Amino acid sequence: MNDLAEMAQEQAIDYYRIMSNMKHGLIGLFTLGLFHLFEQQIFLFYNRAILKYGEERARISLGEWEKLKSRLKDEGTDLNSLELFRKIEILRFVANVMKHAEGWSADKLKEIKPDYFKPDKGILSLEIPSCVEIEVELPLTGEDIKIPLDDFNQYCEDVKAFWRELGERLIETSGNSTF
Repeated sequence: MNDLAEMAQEQAIDYYRIMSNMKHGLIGLFTLGLFHLFEQQIFLFYNRAILKYGEERARISLGEWEKLKSRLKDEGTDLNSLELFRKIEILRFVANVMKHAEGWSADKLKEIKPDYFKPDKGILSLEIPSCVEIEVELPLTGEDIKIPLDDFNQYCEDVKAFWRELGERLIETSGNSTF
């Protein structure tokens, strides 16, 4: 009877671990998708509303991001000064970690959101000593990064609020530029 109980417990633990990882993997994918949707939207806005007729249209890349920010700054709107843009930068780090695993964005995100890299607070939570460096190897499996659902929901709200903040800033500065 003990063997049967132990086997049932092991299966329950495996099931819990798989379901927990699936949940975190899906939240991570939705977070990744949210950032890429935002990125597509801001470049669509940039190409249609900021660039003048005949200017070469921007494509999403790091260099084009810098051009977009520089152009908006020339128009009187510094994206880096917008509170919500700084929050979206964190969302960008999450997206990069989800796509690329370990790297510069993971290092930055570990500083800003260290809880994302700790074990789930479920029935199997373990306390990992601070001296242990957790490597992000398989983020899409939900094993190495765990974004709380509340954080994903907040990122959604931050993206919506960013557009309001950007719109207000553009209206404020529209008298000072050719926009």
